Amino acid sequence: WSGDRGVDVFFVLSGFLIAYGWLAVDHQGRSYQGYILRRFLRIAPVYYFLLLLYGVFGAKNSETVWANVIFVNNFLPYENGAMLWSWSIAVEMQFYLLLPLIVGLATSVRFPALLFIGCFIAAMLFRLVMIYSDERIVAADPW
Repeated sequence: WSGDRGVDVFFVLSGFLIAYGWLAVDHQGRSYQGYILRRFLRIAPVYYFLLLLYGVFGAKNSETVWANVIFVNNFLPYENGAMLWSWSIAVEMQFYLLLPLIVGLATSVRFPALLFIGCFIAAMLFRLVMIYSDERIVAADPW
């Protein structure tokens, strides 16, 4: 069923919606910081409550809950992660932090298209490094 493609489509649509929401904030006279704070307050209370329960009850890999708290759990090896399903929240929070930096850079450089091409190439190289550093992926049958 190729569920991974569904995740990719979800992230593309989510990225467009987040970027649209961020750009709409600028046109409505509200600050980006307020936008991020509203998004954080929508997600964080329930997320941190679940992390607390996860840690208190000593669920699998509860010693790595710290990575979930600071939204870097998607960088841990899969078998060491706590609340494995929460990687998408980490990616979303990282996107919220990186989007203004990328847009700010794009508006301040002389050739913004080169910046975006560079970001694309850097992302592809990062993905290749991540894929080829995981022995399970390298050894897997491609079909």
